[in-house]
Amino acid sequence: LRQEQLRSLRWMQWCEEEPRPFDLITQELRAELHGGGVAAGTASCSSFATLGPQPTFTWQCSLRCREVYDIQGGILGDAVGYGKTATTIGLLDSRRGIRPSAPQEDEPYFFESVATLILVPSNLLEQWVGEFRKFLGDGREAGSCPLRIVAIKTATQLKAMTVQRLRSEYDVVLCSYRLLFSPVYKRRLLELSG
Repeated sequence: LRQEQLRSLRWMQWCEEEPRPFDLITQELRAELHGGGVAAGTASCSSFATLGPQPTFTWQCSLRCREVYDIQGGILGDAVGYGKTATTIGLLDSRRGIRPSAPQEDEPYFFESVATLILVPSNLLEQWVGEFRKFLGDGREAGSCPLRIVAIKTATQLKAMTVQRLRSEYDVVLCSYRLLFSPVYKRRLLELSG
């Protein structure tokens, strides 16, 4: 990796290590209050009387509803051509075998897996597979990459996938995000959810 990619990789690794508070403003309300005369708490001046009408003041009141979450990770927003794909692959390789934990209140809805899901546009699916081979393998054979990768390209492949296979056979699952909007996927999701 280039120097700037290594810097981004170190930042991403740091973000993955410990949860950090994320302060989210969920609602915000602002109101303006109009009042005449001198604002409370300010000194009045006799010169106001000689200048004519007293100035009016506008007060602004704001109310915010906040929620704070402990999160890990971040968004890598480097410029085009800066090597986000290579940096992301470096992060996955450096954290190979680490199982992230689900929030305690959400545990019943998750299954443990070391696999990382990467959603990409359909036209970039094969490019991502090639990038893994390029950066982690010898660039030629699928077996030369130390990460176990599956690219789900069709609804048939998606339908054949099982939770057990996702938990035990793969480190990286590449999938077209278009596939997740297909009627076949939505039907399968309904079948699995009961």
